[in-house]
This record gives sequence, C-alpha cells and structure tokens, in this order.
Amino acid sequence: DADALAAAAQKFVDAYNTLQNSVAGLSNSSSLNFNPPLENDGLTAKIDSEVRNIVAQASYGLGNDRTTLADIGINKRSNGALVLDKAKLQSAFAENPDYAAKLLANTADKLTSTVTQATGTNSELQFTRRGLNRALQSTQNKKALLQNYTFQTYFGLPSQPSLSSYISKTNTSALAGRY
Repeated sequence: DADALAAAAQKFVDAYNTLQNSVAGLSNSSSLNFNPPLENDGLTAKIDSEVRNIVAQASYGLGNDRTTLADIGINKRSNGALVLDKAKLQSAFAENPDYAAKLLANTADKLTSTVTQATGTNSELQFTRRGLNRALQSTQNKKALLQNYTFQTYFGLPSQPSLSSYISKTNTSALAGRY
C-alpha cells in the first residue's frame, strides 16, 4: 500500500531528524547552550556516526537493481536533516514496491539494532552508567561521613587540648620559646 509506505517513510524521516536534533542539542556548543552535557563524549559521537553511516549507505538490491534512500525520495539536506519527496516515493513504489518497502524496513532494522546495541543492558553506555552510579554512591557516602565528622567535631566532642597544656606537663617551657 503506497499510503502506508509514505506514512512509514515520513515516520522514519521524522525519527531520524529528531534523533539528530537531540544529539546536536546535547553535544554542540552554541550561544544558547554554552556547555552541553555530551560535548566531546566519545560514545555519543560513535553512535551518531554509526547512525549517519547506516543512512548514507542504505541500499537494497545489487547492480542495476540497487535502490537507495535517494531513489525512493529520502534525501539529505545540507544541514544533515532528511527530507521526504512524496512524489518520488510514490513513483518508486509504483515501479518496484518490494524494493522500496524492503529498503525502508532493512534500514529501520539496522538503525534499531545499532541503537539497541549501543544502549542495551550490556552496552558501553550501561557500563558507563553503572560506573558513574558507583562513583556517585561513593561520593555520597564520603559526604555523609564528612557531615558526621563535622557535626561531632563542632557539636558533640570536646575540643582538643592546646599545645601549651602539653608543655606545662612536661616542664619544658624553655623549649617552647623556640616554636
């Protein structure tokens, strides 16, 4: 069905553009976003690069029968965003509906696999998240210990005796003048 393919293609384009805008907003400095949280983050750059490569290299078929996203009306603008030419999509679907549908489905499956692999349970992202959570817990524990120490020092324990109280007990007041 041409309408279903057009709707799926538009969802694909919208999802890709939303992902790219989100990544750019979290990783690119601008006058409004001076210190973005994922600036210079290697994992974000890696995932972004993989997603862009999948879209750039997406094709179905071989030789003269090879169909690319551009062939079915999904083109990349100069700013990196995708745009859908519905007339070209309908023409490609009319010419070879199987290739157009399979190209879109295969590309979506590759993107889903890449993102799932990058964000899944055993991914580098989750490994990093667990490490950060452990570091945060350790910092919180140290903070609690420091707060307890501070509270006991200032509000609960007697003050430490001064150095002069030790000198008077040792009867070495002559030596104390040197210090």
